[in-house]
Amino acid sequence: VFELNYGNDVLNGIGTCGLWATKDKDHQKRPNVTLRLTVRVQPESLITTLTIINTGNINLSDLQALFHTYYAVHGSAALDPNSCAVLSGLDGYSVTDQLVDTDATTTVFHPANTPITITGEVDRVYTPPNNSDNHNNNNNDKSVQLSLATGNDGSKINLKVEAFTTGGIQLPISIVVWNPHAGKAKTMSDFGDDEYHDMICVEPGILSNVPALEPKEQIEFTQTITSVYKE
Repeated sequence: VFELNYGNDVLNGIGTCGLWATKDKDHQKRPNVTLRLTVRVQPESLITTLTIINTGNINLSDLQALFHTYYAVHGSAALDPNSCAVLSGLDGYSVTDQLVDTDATTTVFHPANTPITITGEVDRVYTPPNNSDNHNNNNNDKSVQLSLATGNDGSKINLKVEAFTTGGIQLPISIVVWNPHAGKAKTMSDFGDDEYHDMICVEPGILSNVPALEPKEQIEFTQTITSVYKE
């Protein structure tokens, strides 16, 4: 059983909503968690923070969370590699293609200086290597910073994502890139047949190497989306 509450700070462009488990005397050993989403709107950026708090009395393990973010692509140009692409930020990440056999024994890595474009249905998970969880010239920093092209008007998005536990442990960030293309779009009741031309989904997530969350501990998972205007 969950309850939902929300608050907002209009003056500073901040909104917060929370989701938590209600008390249940019959389930004392059931994991209890509070989820708090804070959204900050600034002139050129949007900042979303998901706070995961262990409010129960047992450890929470196998935690995963993603921001399911869709980016509009100007000019219906999602299939144009010069207009829509993840330009940088995932060099050396391992790639899991959700559309093919997931039991493959060979690990595929994203090659350096190669944009990720939409040439058909795309559903891939990009996971940082264990020995160097980012490519920001600081091996102790596990945040990820991406640059996205989002239209034939030259518009771009810069994306920074990071996650920390209460004890200051920084968590590695994975990225899911998704576009249903024509065939999958036609099978989806909540997606227009031609809308795959108008979007790219880039989902940052904490999916691997997440330590068990002890009672009263929390994770703060933040993405900062910054619009880069065409000059």
